[in-house]
Amino acid sequence: MQDLFLIWESGGLWEMVQDATSHPQAALLKKMWGPPRAPKVKIFSWLLISKRLQMRSHLHRFLPHINPDCPLCNSHNETINHLFGTCSFIQSIWSCTNMDPMSFSTNFDFLTWLGTLPASSTPDGPNALSKALLLCWQVWEARNNLVFKDVTPHPVCVLNVAGQVGLEFWNQNVKHAKGPSAPLHIKWKPPPRGWVKLNFDGSIRNNVAASDFVIRDFDGHVLLAGAKNIGDNTIFVAECMALRDGLAYAIHRVLFVEILSFNHIYREANFTADAVANLGHGLSPSNLWESDLPLNCSVPFFLYLFGPACPRSFCL
Repeated sequence: MQDLFLIWESGGLWEMVQDATSHPQAALLKKMWGPPRAPKVKIFSWLLISKRLQMRSHLHRFLPHINPDCPLCNSHNETINHLFGTCSFIQSIWSCTNMDPMSFSTNFDFLTWLGTLPASSTPDGPNALSKALLLCWQVWEARNNLVFKDVTPHPVCVLNVAGQVGLEFWNQNVKHAKGPSAPLHIKWKPPPRGWVKLNFDGSIRNNVAASDFVIRDFDGHVLLAGAKNIGDNTIFVAECMALRDGLAYAIHRVLFVEILSFNHIYREANFTADAVANLGHGLSPSNLWESDLPLNCSVPFFLYLFGPACPRSFCL
């Protein structure tokens, strides 16, 4: 069977939304939409739970020439309860799972039974409801391949494909519950050899903004630093001006021209730039330092050169 594509007007979308609250299986629909599942499986599941799959017994009522019997067993009218619950083909599949097929009586309601399956997240794979829907999806695929392509179905193929699709999607899309994470230790990292790194920052104190930048080589040595008092401004403007000034001076001094790489770093890895930014509040309006930093910035500078990494929220 080819991929299923649905096209509807806005009224159809509203009807779909209404299903989630007014449908007799509203609770099951909510469970179905919740956990991560492959899009194909979710669309099929919505059609199944909403009773919109075109079963032969239903089609026979309007098109009498269509055989109403189940194509998988040819012994009973094809209905949702039969195809997914009591058909000998599906029962051979349920018997390979921890879902007891003997609990399926002749008058049971399959969708009600689906609603009783656990739908909470599990640490080792898809939950019971997801597994059941995956199996139903593959049974429907097998049924269609038999009807339209004359491909003989086999329960083992249904189990294998459903298991592979479900587990692969779960591994790629479900975040495993994590225990307490190890403390994050942060330290300024030098650029690769032959590169320079520009750190910049902005600061506001008493409604006065300052911007700064620090350019260092791969050994951590300061090549150029600058700070500027920019008066009444926002932190966003201060940081943008710091970046602009840093790039302008770097290009002017031919420190780098062609290749740029940007990334955010924590404040704890940017103590030196933070200290230079604080100096900017007392400047009128700016200052440059070449190959060295003022004494006020020596503590964060030497912390990088000789000190250990520090945890988040660490303060100098």
